[in-house]
Amino acid sequence: MLVQTVNFISRRFQNVRSRTGQDPLANMEIDPLRPLNNLFWGYIQDEQHRLTLGRRNYEYDHHYGLRLEGKAVQDFRPADTRSKFLEGFHHLLRLCTVFYKQDDDTTVKADAFPVLNALKEVHLVLSQGAHNQFGDLFADGFCPACGGPAPIGHYLDIVRRFGGLLVLDDTQALGILGEEPGAHPPYGNGGGGVLRWSGHFGPDILVGASLAKGFGIPMAALAGSELMLRRFATLSDTRVHCSPPSVAVIHAAERALTVNRDQGNQLRQWLAQRVGQFRKGLELIGWSSIGGWFPVRTIRGIVGPAAVRLHQRLSQRGVQAVLSRPRNDTEARLSFLITARHSAMEIDRCIDMLDALANDAKTPTTLRQTPADLGLSADWLQKCRHSHSRGGS
Repeated sequence: MLVQTVNFISRRFQNVRSRTGQDPLANMEIDPLRPLNNLFWGYIQDEQHRLTLGRRNYEYDHHYGLRLEGKAVQDFRPADTRSKFLEGFHHLLRLCTVFYKQDDDTTVKADAFPVLNALKEVHLVLSQGAHNQFGDLFADGFCPACGGPAPIGHYLDIVRRFGGLLVLDDTQALGILGEEPGAHPPYGNGGGGVLRWSGHFGPDILVGASLAKGFGIPMAALAGSELMLRRFATLSDTRVHCSPPSVAVIHAAERALTVNRDQGNQLRQWLAQRVGQFRKGLELIGWSSIGGWFPVRTIRGIVGPAAVRLHQRLSQRGVQAVLSRPRNDTEARLSFLITARHSAMEIDRCIDMLDALANDAKTPTTLRQTPADLGLSADWLQKCRHSHSRGGS
């Protein structure tokens, strides 16, 4: 429909009358389109390079699962069809409707995570449909929700088949995972990230990672072959749109890397002990967690309102947990972030508190909402109280 519309307008732009007896665009004023003069004439002059009707039909079906109907496309035999696009796109539209309806209510903080997850799903389907156009692959190096690293070997097999580039976000694993995990269980040696852990390397791999999680430094780094980094420095607009790290941040990063070199393996052993203590403690009270040996522990079986209640009760008792929502899931989950700074006493205290709050987490109760939960400021409430004391409404 869009292509046909542009074709009709472009013919009117050339002062060509429609081939049919009646031309609905005969009296169309094209003066407002004069600023698009170069665009339209470029489109018209490039007709020999545009896809034919049959080719467009195959592309539509391959990318979106949509097909044209008509005499010109009767002999249609596609090799594959993107059957999940319409379902995912309609699901995204439905969630957007729910979100904007909630966001219009000033007493509700609309949850945008379902929209984000649905958008990711649509992007994934579209990227699968474009696999014959692009050889590069973008992926997370580690999945905290499932507690495992990405299948780097499989990714490289796909990328190298097309002569592309594997681009990894290794923020989660940098500073945690390292090389030779069999000889230095469970995290490996050095903390160099998922590539060191998996043993893969090559000039067709580009790694970007933040130092904020593993090292506590608000700075990002890019690693790859000398040729790729030189191309990035030449072509990228990062230096135009982003500020460089401050001198203090650079010194902090140098200090963090020094500590990792001298004490990193010992700190990771302490971290493994705390993670193992947390997992064992959960088993003793009849609970379990998701994540393998990764220090992000998500409680299994406590979801939705129960997770929100437990998070609130823990916060009231001085334990800071995190509410998370994995991909393809609409229910909130409760996660704990364990670091090498946590002591054995703190882990035991957390387990004891979870044991004491077990019944409260599994029994539905009414949460007491604070004014901040409803998006109401303290000044607004003070004005309401003052107005009410004077008999106003």
